Amino acid sequence: MANRLINETSPYLLQHAENPVDWYAWGEEALGRARDEDRPILLSIGYSACHWCHVMERESFENDDIAALMNDSFVNIKVDREERPDLDAVYMEAVQMMTGSGGWPMTVFLTPEGHPYYGGTYFPPEDRGGMPGFPRLLAAASQAYHTNKGEIDRVTRQLSEQMGRTSEMPRGFTPLTTEKMAYGGIYDQVGGGFHRYSTDAYWLVPHFEKMLYDNALLVRLYLHAWQVTGNPLYRRITEETLDYVLREMTDPAGGFYSAQDADSEGVEGKFFVWTPDELRPLLGDDADLVMGYYGVTERGNFEGENILNVTRPPEEYASQRACPKIAWPGNHPRPRHPPRPPTAASFEPGRTPGQAHGYLEDYACLADGLLSLHEANAGARWLQEAVSVADDMACCSGTTRFGGFYDTGSDHEELV
Repeated sequence: MANRLINETSPYLLQHAENPVDWYAWGEEALGRARDEDRPILLSIGYSACHWCHVMERESFENDDIAALMNDSFVNIKVDREERPDLDAVYMEAVQMMTGSGGWPMTVFLTPEGHPYYGGTYFPPEDRGGMPGFPRLLAAASQAYHTNKGEIDRVTRQLSEQMGRTSEMPRGFTPLTTEKMAYGGIYDQVGGGFHRYSTDAYWLVPHFEKMLYDNALLVRLYLHAWQVTGNPLYRRITEETLDYVLREMTDPAGGFYSAQDADSEGVEGKFFVWTPDELRPLLGDDADLVMGYYGVTERGNFEGENILNVTRPPEEYASQRACPKIAWPGNHPRPRHPPRPPTAASFEPGRTPGQAHGYLEDYACLADGLLSLHEANAGARWLQEAVSVADDMACCSGTTRFGGFYDTGSDHEELV
């Protein structure tokens, strides 16, 4: 039987509409119930393309016994981080402060006032790998709230005092990092585009979902790196990533999709991994050469299969082969996409259902994009649109008191 999320428009919330969990969307209905019943809140934040969000749903949120524990002890709130980045940012900072790490799905236990007192990410349905099982965690979090409120008040006050502070200077980005990422498994060596992040220090094994904003920012990074260094690798990565976005993340109506799922046929990364038996018929006589370049082995590097990655720079690999002048992919110009009309700028937000607010980054990125469009084709319309968006941003989010901007508009609810 469907729960109340069936009335939402977020793809992520709708994925959970058939769970036996008594889910609420974030709002006064849920928060008011928590206050009225003096009941703690279980806040679960994720997004529709998140592999471990799918896993936790299958293991815990679709489990009748675990759902009963959640319903008996908590007001359960499900949030789509792509719909509410403000909530995601606030509670991610709290989880990172409490545990030293973060990620999704994010699992946070809150007081009825919305103050976090414990949190984490994915939890298994039973004790596993040093992690507590989710049922045991539910019992402990509920008991702590009802029997140790003094300690919880201390924790929430301490978190409130610490949140928002900067602990260290920003770190620089080095050419070594950009090259390792471009050659690693975090970059899709076949289709182009970057996966969400690497799970290891070698940029080899990624979380396989691809996010629009990651690729948009990395395109800008690699473009600037090419402009500064002239390294053709950076230009190739820029072009291939743009090709990927135009090919696979573009809505025919003109907008862009926000994410591509990590799972294919219910298996994490299945679309992006290979075996020698799959590659040999496709590559023919070049199979051994290409597989050697991309580190493909019978043993594999990911659950018996292979994430393609460049184990050595092309020049070094070519110098050790019989044909050192082999033309490696991307070393020569390729046909580019013809100029495209600015359909994304004309995309009507009203096409997309939902009641989500615009946030500071939305206004800033839209204004920046419109300004870039004006610079590219000198269309006066786009300059006027950029000025209009900037005016709206200053009106809704600006503050004369501090001379800066708030993340949310003046009409937005007050968070923790």
